[in-house]
Amino acid sequence: MTGAHAGRADFGWRARFADLPAGRFSYRVWGEDRDDRMRVVLLHANAGSAASWSRVGPALGDRYQVFALDLRGHGASVRPPTGRYSLREAADDVVSFLAAVGAEGAMLVGHSWGAAVALVTVTGAESGQLPPAVSRLVLEDPPVMMSPRLQREQINRLIRAIALPEDELREILAVFNADWHTDDVDSLVEGFRHADPAIVESLVRDGSRTGSLLPLLGQLTVPTLLIRANPLRGGLWSDEDWAHARRILPACCTTIELHNASHDVHRSQFNQFIQAVREFAAI
Repeated sequence: MTGAHAGRADFGWRARFADLPAGRFSYRVWGEDRDDRMRVVLLHANAGSAASWSRVGPALGDRYQVFALDLRGHGASVRPPTGRYSLREAADDVVSFLAAVGAEGAMLVGHSWGAAVALVTVTGAESGQLPPAVSRLVLEDPPVMMSPRLQREQINRLIRAIALPEDELREILAVFNADWHTDDVDSLVEGFRHADPAIVESLVRDGSRTGSLLPLLGQLTVPTLLIRANPLRGGLWSDEDWAHARRILPACCTTIELHNASHDVHRSQFNQFIQAVREFAAI
């Protein structure tokens, strides 16, 4: 199946399904399947979907084979009951997915909740198994920890957005994100259209069992790029936490701050995001 329209930024993506231990998962693929190409796996935020990467996928697909996964409870993937959205459970899905599509050794890119899932995947946290072989890790404005209390405002904002009629949602997005490409607005709306408020709540509550993610940053053994958005534009990192992260990150890791970026870095600062990821992948 092809999910593209001529002239659109997501031209060329292919819709696929993978049967994993937790159920059937949907994903998108860009780029050629060639042995000489690095695999890149993209993981979206809470209430998002594989569509979140509608511009990132083709921008990277000219150099790599790119996979964007609908994480559990999102998009067209399986929807376990609430209470089954811990970071470890979502990470186990990612581990199974990497094996199923032959993407071992891939570069893993996660945004927000997806970045937290990616971090748990790569470090093997809360698992008795060795983590999968991943060549690189990109963390786009991940949460410092999953917390229903600390993220209450963000959760409420997501739930209100999910409930809005599509036309009204688009109008609000146009006002508050005037610099966004229309395809990025479309991709956010698509994610919200399939989002479940109960799952939005559950994944934060269930994810909080992992506690602070800062110690996991200190355990990284693969090259990692940690990207910080502007906290005045919704970025999740305080100056104190950012300074702490930079102190404990191993030498294989690097950090960048995009001062004009909102929490949705790959939407608000698309060109800078793509450049940073490409340069990091080339190291």
